[in-house]
Amino acid sequence: LLKSGFDIRGIVSAEKRIVSWARSHDTEVLDPRQDYRSDLKSSPFDYLFSIANLDVIPQDILDTPEKAAINFHDGPLPNYAGLNAPVWALLNREQTYGITWHLMTSKMDAGDILEQRTFDLGPTETSLTLNTLCFENAIESFEVLAERLARGDVKSRPQDDSQRTYFGRFRRPAAGCVIDWKRSAEQLEALVRAL
Repeated sequence: LLKSGFDIRGIVSAEKRIVSWARSHDTEVLDPRQDYRSDLKSSPFDYLFSIANLDVIPQDILDTPEKAAINFHDGPLPNYAGLNAPVWALLNREQTYGITWHLMTSKMDAGDILEQRTFDLGPTETSLTLNTLCFENAIESFEVLAERLARGDVKSRPQDDSQRTYFGRFRRPAAGCVIDWKRSAEQLEALVRAL
């Protein structure tokens, strides 16, 4: 964002490395465990980004930016909306995967797509290697998104709801991840790599 000419007004995080970075750049830090609504509403700003955030952001906070509230999702929306998406992709033995930057709405992971990357998955991907791929693609695509936002030439596209798959916070693999020896070797190996 700084490289693209944006001014970062504040960061909502309790993560020590992020807080340290913010303070070293004279950027206000808001604690996500506190009510930071009034802080966000006290001074106008253009964009609110939610990156690696597992909490649902209330609508009144989504409404605070002048231009858009934007989320990073570690899945190729509209497929794999929700949580633990990379794990589910491995369990489903996907051959390709992706990440998405999208507008936030009251419905989780359902807003228009701003930037998306897809990539091939190797036969030995694990949740660690797939998460690493997701974050590598997120970093690269965020730079592209920030430049487009700065130029004002971001084009959004709606998600196709007929293709949506969703994985909720409490959804778990069958049998609580206990190995069922009646399943195929490929299914068992996918389970181990995913978990």
